[in-house]
Amino acid sequence: RRMFNDVIKQLKTLEEIKTSPALEVIKIMAKLYKHEARFKKDNLTPSQIYKERNSDYYLKVIEELDLKISSIDISISNLMKKAVNYYKNQRNELFTYLESGYLPIDNNRIERCDKNLCHLP
Repeated sequence: RRMFNDVIKQLKTLEEIKTSPALEVIKIMAKLYKHEARFKKDNLTPSQIYKERNSDYYLKVIEELDLKISSIDISISNLMKKAVNYYKNQRNELFTYLESGYLPIDNNRIERCDKNLCHLP
């Protein structure tokens, strides 16, 4: 997400932002985060989360994301090229969390801890 967000940050006009493929990617990713928030809100167990993450509706969002990123013209900008290539090269690792209901969708918590922004027990 961060790399596609960086693409948006460097755009100068609202029109560029609205028509940017990076914004479309972020919107698709937001669908995954919306599902993840629902899992947390509904207090799903790890086995229930695993089942939900591997359901047709969830995997279709990932497929939509893959298709969108594959269709992006990487000559748009160097940042876009970097974001797309990172996604393609790390795709399998990015979706490791699908293998377990215990894993979070992102590593934000770990990054905060790494920056000494949280306290570990």
